[in-house]
Amino acid sequence: MKVSIFSIFLAVTSASTFFHALTYNQSKDDGSCNTPDQVQKELDILKKYTGIVYSVGTAHCNQAEMIIEAIKKSPGLFMYLGIWFANDVDFNNELEAIKKLHSKYGLGKYVKTIVVGNYPISSKVSTVKDLVKKINTVEDFLVEEKLDEIEITVSDDWEIYDKRLVKAVDYITFSSFPYNLKVDYKNATNYLFEKLNKLKEKSRGKKVVFGQIGWPTSGDVGLFKGASVQNSQFFMNEFVCRTKSEGVDNTWFSAVDAPWMVANEYVKYEGSFGILERDRSSPKYKGEDWYNCKNETPEAVLKSTPKITQEAIDDQSGIEPKTEEKSDVEKAISPVEIAKDKPDNVQDKFESVKEKKEAPSNECYSAKNSY
Repeated sequence: MKVSIFSIFLAVTSASTFFHALTYNQSKDDGSCNTPDQVQKELDILKKYTGIVYSVGTAHCNQAEMIIEAIKKSPGLFMYLGIWFANDVDFNNELEAIKKLHSKYGLGKYVKTIVVGNYPISSKVSTVKDLVKKINTVEDFLVEEKLDEIEITVSDDWEIYDKRLVKAVDYITFSSFPYNLKVDYKNATNYLFEKLNKLKEKSRGKKVVFGQIGWPTSGDVGLFKGASVQNSQFFMNEFVCRTKSEGVDNTWFSAVDAPWMVANEYVKYEGSFGILERDRSSPKYKGEDWYNCKNETPEAVLKSTPKITQEAIDDQSGIEPKTEEKSDVEKAISPVEIAKDKPDNVQDKFESVKEKKEAPSNECYSAKNSY
């Protein structure tokens, strides 16, 4: 398992409109590419609702770069960066785009996790063997670039994980849409945690989290029933509060509606998972408390609500860290030399150097000479 070096602290928040992470896609309603200015505007809005945005893909519309540029100009978010692929060509293009992003920006400032594939096994675009190979390729890149702070996972259904895949990832991500499975909104949270607990049984002790989880706010057709703002909010309250109480990370699907995803009239609901209206700025849910975790403990809030430090914000925006100016005496003494002295000799060392500085001399004294 990799160890994160992000300077994150957690703090209690009173806002019940905040999600651990949100899926974000910049595409316009018709699926065409959006502008960098619009992406900037939307991400500034989303800071109110999350500290992490999940970009399912990297290269399409230069989505990942637009997100990083927006964060650089207005720091305060991190990314789960996805590699979307339907074949090897897609994967290679995505990985090449990621390499270019790292060369240009330094991914460690912005990315927490690289997600290799979006339902790659369930959608039959990859076998487990092939997926593990792709994960290892990404791992090689991260190791080569010394990006130990970035983790690797896969977003797919709970059933597809076997020993090979569990071993390959840093942590396990389980994505599911209960509405698509005709699970009633009142039972959806129990259904998801039942599957999560089954997945934990074969996780080999690795962390198991929820990937993309959500409920549509409109679009009922035929046998699909229950898509509404009210039902979505009921499910949100049940699901988010339980993830907080049990300390399970999750990504809510989605930040904005995606009408371009609707392939035909039988799947109208697919375009209506966003927390924002079609104007991509007004919230669908009313009031300041979208969910109300009555029995939530302060510890649970601390664990589930990531906040970004000023140090990380400066890092994202390219501001160099401030360093205190050392005195001439401090500059003159090597840290190595001080370390060799006993504590009671340190003051003597400073006094000795001070005398040298005050006495007239033609010698050029430097810290380098003290080694």
